[in-house]
Amino acid sequence: LLAVGLAGTDDGEITGFAVNLFNISDFSDPQLQQSIELNSDDWSWSQALWDHHAFTLHRGVLSLPVYTWDYDESTGEYDGFSGMWVIDATAVDSGISELGRVDHEDLIDASECLYGSGTECDDYYWYAWMKRSVVVEDKLFSISDYGIKITQLDDPTDEIGSVLFWPR
Repeated sequence: LLAVGLAGTDDGEITGFAVNLFNISDFSDPQLQQSIELNSDDWSWSQALWDHHAFTLHRGVLSLPVYTWDYDESTGEYDGFSGMWVIDATAVDSGISELGRVDHEDLIDASECLYGSGTECDDYYWYAWMKRSVVVEDKLFSISDYGIKITQLDDPTDEIGSVLFWPR
C-alpha cells in the first residue's frame, strides 16, 4: 500500500511530508516497509493530502505536488520549494527513492504576478500552486497556475520545455 501523509516524531511534531510503503499481506498487522520524507523546518504541504487526483503513479514513478517553506532566523530569509516531487516507487525491497524535483519558481520569475497588483513575483515562489501532473509516454507534464513544464519521467531534472500562462 502506497500512502502519502505528514511525517512526524513520536511526540507529535510534524517534520515534513512523507511517502510510505506498507506491507499489508497480513491485514491485521500492516507493517511500514519503506518511507521517504521531504523535510521542512517550518511547513510542508501537498494537495495529495486531501485530493487523490493530485497523486500520479505511472510505471512505478510517483509525482506529487509539494510545497515547503523554511525560515532562517539568522538571515531573516525564507527558503522554499513549490513544484513536483518525483519518486521511484518500483524498488520495494531496496527502498523508494527520489528521482528529482520539478521547480516552477522560474515560471513565476518570468510571469506577471497573479496575486496582487500585477507587480513582479520574484519573491513569491509559494504562489506557484502546483495543480497536477500528467504522463504522456515518457514525459512528465507538471502543471501549476503559472504554466506547464515538460521533463523526462525517469529524470525530472532534465527539462524539455515549458509554457507560460502569464508572460510579462
